This record gives sequence, C-alpha cells and structure tokens, in this order.
Amino acid sequence: RRVAGAVVGDETRYDAARAVPGWPSRYTAQKVIGPLSALAVNDGFTGSPTTPGESSIGLQPAADPATEAAAVFTRLLQARGIDVVGPPHSGAADPASVEVAAISSPPLADVVAEMLRESDNNTAELLTKELGRTTGQATTAGGVAMVRAVVDDLVGPSGGFSALDGSGLSLDDRVTCSLLVELLKLPGTGSAIRAGLAVAGRTGTLADRFVGTPLAGVLRAKTGSLTSATALAGVVDDEDPPLVFALVMNTVPPTPVPGSVARLQGQVAEVLRSWPRQPSLAALAPVTKGG
Repeated sequence: RRVAGAVVGDETRYDAARAVPGWPSRYTAQKVIGPLSALAVNDGFTGSPTTPGESSIGLQPAADPATEAAAVFTRLLQARGIDVVGPPHSGAADPASVEVAAISSPPLADVVAEMLRESDNNTAELLTKELGRTTGQATTAGGVAMVRAVVDDLVGPSGGFSALDGSGLSLDDRVTCSLLVELLKLPGTGSAIRAGLAVAGRTGTLADRFVGTPLAGVLRAKTGSLTSATALAGVVDDEDPPLVFALVMNTVPPTPVPGSVARLQGQVAEVLRSWPRQPSLAALAPVTKGG
C-alpha cells in the first residue's frame, strides 16, 4: 500500500540517443516519431489523448522518456490508493532489487506485425536497437549492422540496401524494389512479413484506402511516405496465385511527391489483381489508317 522511496524508470537496456543523426527536426514536431528510449509510454510523448478521437495537438516530446514513464506509473499507483513518497525519476535499477511484478511481451511476430500494419516508426527503431543488443551494441548503428548482415545472408551481398536507421525515416536510406520483392518472396520469412501487412480497406495504414474497390481485402501492403518519397510493397492475393510487388517513387528534395502517385499505386495494384486476364487481340492490333 505504500512505496517508501520512488518509482525509478530504467532505460539502460539501450543507449540514450533520442534520435538518429540527420533526421529533420520536423519529425518530432509533426509527431512522426517520438524520442527514443528503452522505457517509454505513448511513444515518448507527454499529453497523449486519453479518449478515442481526442486531438493530439497537445503532444510534446518528453525531455526524459524514462522519467515520464515513471511519472505515469506513479500516477496510476496513486489513483489506486497506493502512497508513493518520492518523486519519479530515471536511473539504473539495483541488481539486488526484488521483482514484484512482471508483464510478458506479446510474441515477436505480433510486435513486428503491428509495426508493419501501423507503420510504427518508434517500434521499428527500438527493434533495431534490440537487434544491436544481441551483439553487444544496443544502438541504432549496431542494429543496422545486424540488419545488413541478415539481408546479406538471406539474399546475398548487393548494392540494393543502405540504411542509417530502422524506420526508413533517414533521407539517406536506400532500397531497391528488387530487394523488397525478393524479401517478400523468401520462404518462411516472406510469408511471415506478408501476414503482418495492412489490408486494403480493412486495417492499419490501408484502412481508409481502396474502400469499396475490388482491391479491398485483396491487397496487403506496407506503406511508406516522406515528403519526397512514397512506397507501396506487398502482395495482391485473390483467387489466382498471389503476386508480390514493390513500387517506390522519388522526387528531388524538397519537391513533394505529387498526389497523383496514390492513384498510380492503385492502378498498378489493379493490373496485378486482374492477372492473368489479358486484353483482347483486337485491342492490341495495329490501328488501321482511317479506322
């Protein structure tokens, strides 16, 4: 019923870098991604909405996400009648501490599926640091090196991949359509990725796209959008054999990607959905003079 000390947030599982060097400062202001931390609530923002549909205008990045997480937990304890004497803060846990309670993570496949479906940048970045931690470098750079090694092992060394972060937010990240298609088609790995993708007209970042069209429920894809780049990669799976695809389009920064690109993405997906139907020979025949 009483905490004689304080709630202390421990974020020492990863490094304390809040962002990746080179990220535009507008990312935080636009709520694209919050400050990174091994311990955070609400993606590292304060003032998060508490009811569905509530505006997120008041969101502010936490100066210390671990302290903010400790503060949230303190308020939850107090709301349940538990007295907490000291103020919340961050720090490293005493190795001799006694575990009082624990919550198990969902299976990693579910975490990755949520990341893909919702295009969750914070999850992508923290999973990257977790990968780095397996080699003793719990940093973005350590995780990216692990991703590079995994890609090379799966599809062989190539010039089709270059990254500085885990979410694809860096303007210096590079990936080819060929590599995306190859990864989506890999036995085991590809099917696991495809299972977590957003479904057109149904879920995630595609919930409001292709609603009421033949692509609804048939197109599964990962979306990607920056000011000067947009992407759609996934699978069109109707009653025919599924077709994997990747479409990445860029403009020269800071020129924005034209709005017509979204329509083009839909047209490409519709062509894939209609396969193996083909136009009639008459439609392909040369146009006769005067005809």
